Amino acid sequence: MEYDVTTNIWTKKSEVPFSYLTLKKKNVKYGASICGDGDSLIYVIKGNNTKEFWRYKPEKDSWKEYIIPFTKEIKGSSMAFDGSNYIYIICGSNNNEWIKFNIVADSFEICNLATLPADKWKKVHGLCVFPAIH
Repeated sequence: MEYDVTTNIWTKKSEVPFSYLTLKKKNVKYGASICGDGDSLIYVIKGNNTKEFWRYKPEKDSWKEYIIPFTKEIKGSSMAFDGSNYIYIICGSNNNEWIKFNIVADSFEICNLATLPADKWKKVHGLCVFPAIH
């Protein structure tokens, strides 16, 4: 949905599509997350035991699909924009995987961050990234 503050009207926009890369017909559900790039694009992890990552362009009402190169499907996720070129993504599927998406190069890159404690009793429930201020 898109809200126009000047007209006080909501407009229905296209929903996150089904995957055209994996042909899975799954909706956005548990484990999903959303993040903006600080400008005009919106990024969505579908969750629902998939590896789907989507970029949405509101002005064109269009979606582009990517597959996150994690070893397991995503049952939980968090992501944060660093204020520059990257969206940092963590998978909450108890596998301690991190990756970053380069919004300029339009591709995923390996992310070597500190290892988080994750066993069957410790889970990551969120991610918060703050740009360094010098």
